[in-house]
Amino acid sequence: MVLDKRLNEKFLMYFEVLRSQKYKSYFSPKSDEMKKIIIVFIGMFMSCSTNKIDFSQFELSELQQKGYSITLDTKPIDLSNTYLDIKNILSVNQNKSIKVIEIVRKNKNNSFISLDDLLIQKNLSPKIDYLVINNIQINDSEISKVKFENGSIKYFRLLTHKDYQGKEFDDLPQVKERIGNGMLIINTISPL
Repeated sequence: MVLDKRLNEKFLMYFEVLRSQKYKSYFSPKSDEMKKIIIVFIGMFMSCSTNKIDFSQFELSELQQKGYSITLDTKPIDLSNTYLDIKNILSVNQNKSIKVIEIVRKNKNNSFISLDDLLIQKNLSPKIDYLVINNIQINDSEISKVKFENGSIKYFRLLTHKDYQGKEFDDLPQVKERIGNGMLIINTISPL
C-alpha cells in the first residue's frame, strides 16, 4: 500500500515535468503519440495497484486454493485452517497481478490457540469424532492444524448423546452413529 502511494507520487511528479513548458508540444491535441504513451502508462499503473476488499474467511480460503498467497501482518498464513477475529482486522488488500492478499490486524500481538489447547482450556476430552467450524465439517487429517485467534470464537458447543436423550429422534441409529464421542461445533462468524 505504501509502495503504491510512492509510485503514484513519482508518476504524478514525472507527469508534471513532462507538462512543463519544455515539453508542452507533446501534450497538444495534435500529439496522438503522447496520448498513446499516457494511456499505456495509466493502464500499467492501474493494473499493478492493490484493491481493498472485505474480509470473508470462506472467500479468501477459496482464493488461496486458486493460487493466491496470503500474508497476515507480512507473515505467510494458511487461512483454510486458521480462524481470525474479524474485529481485529484493520485492512485486507488484494493484488490481482501478483496474486497476493495482505491482511493487516489492529493488534498484531493477539495470539492463536490450537484446537487441542482449546479443548484443555474448556476441560473437554480431546477425543471427538467430528469437528464442524462455520457449518463446514473439518477432515480428520486437518484437525491438528486448526487454530483460532483469541476472540475469534463466537459459539462453542460439544454435542454428545446426553444432548439427545429423551428427544423424539433419540432412538434414530444415524443420530447415535453421527454423534459418537462427540461433535464439536464452533462458529467464528458473528450473527447478523
